[in-house]
Amino acid sequence: MKSYFRTEIAGMEGYVPGEQPKLENLCKLNTNENAFPPSPAVKRAIAELDWERLRRYPDPLADALRDKIAEVFGLKRENVIAGNGSDDILTMVFRCFTSPELPMACLYPTYSLYPELAKMQGAAVIPVPLAPRTFELPGDLLKRVEKANLLIITRPNAPTGNSFPLETMRELCRNFDGVVLFDEAYADFADDNCMEFVKEFPNVIVSRTFSKSYALAGLRLGFAVGSPELIAGMFKVKDSYNLDRMTQALGLAAFSDRAYLKECSEKIRTISQSGLKISVFRWFRRRQTSSLRRRRTVTESVASGRCGTVRSSCGTSGGRRRGITSGSQSARRRRWTASSPPCGKSMRIRAQTDAIQLP
Repeated sequence: MKSYFRTEIAGMEGYVPGEQPKLENLCKLNTNENAFPPSPAVKRAIAELDWERLRRYPDPLADALRDKIAEVFGLKRENVIAGNGSDDILTMVFRCFTSPELPMACLYPTYSLYPELAKMQGAAVIPVPLAPRTFELPGDLLKRVEKANLLIITRPNAPTGNSFPLETMRELCRNFDGVVLFDEAYADFADDNCMEFVKEFPNVIVSRTFSKSYALAGLRLGFAVGSPELIAGMFKVKDSYNLDRMTQALGLAAFSDRAYLKECSEKIRTISQSGLKISVFRWFRRRQTSSLRRRRTVTESVASGRCGTVRSSCGTSGGRRRGITSGSQSARRRRWTASSPPCGKSMRIRAQTDAIQLP
């Protein structure tokens, strides 16, 4: 049968989102969703929504939300753009800065959506493998990415869970001849971030999501900050009404509650520091996930170029214990050993000794 698709589309596999199983009594650890509910301000905003206003189009620029974001980070409205999740932000970035003549570079392993977005634009991908055991950046990073027009640094990186020195990032922005995008989906759980770089460098974009620290994965909201010139260009390729009225109202309520954001982020940081990092458990083979599923525990398989691996999110105390216990039981039957990467404090499942360190 004749293909009606562009060559790039016909040849790509497409991104597969994390599974959202329809099981009850589920220990769900596969997509790094927040274990805590959204801010109570979101609940109040839902109650106050005027349903009659839904007959009108929303603000296409999301100015009220952009103004609040700009206020919190010491920026101006023209430094901010909002999107239908950070994936929408990424799509705008790839539309703007990649093409068959403009390659992109990203770390490996990292968020697997990046290469698929590059394929949509017909852009070449320059992968930058992290060190096998430490997941550190290569010393010759700038040399490896010199032909790229867009460089994406996921910080902290997913799925490895580690970050990279701030001063190294500053030098990278100063010397890279292209756009540097910092994907900071997990920045609120980290010790530092690159938000101030937007004020230092004209080639930097920082993206954030409401899916993780704001516990609004079901809402779909993200934003990016950058120089007015970069943001203005992204507005050219933005979908006309990419944020509905409800999303803008609830997002503004959540973002405005800085105290609740800090409280929940600190809870999750405490969980991770007590033993279970948002990270990859290495050396679990792919069929491990089916064994965990039989125990109603869902994790995510990650293609790492080595063995198949399993990623698990931080959950509530009960969820963590259930996930760790299920993993240990499954590993024990196969005499496997799994450990968290060195970037996180140790949480190990040792099948041979049956020793499980719990927070």
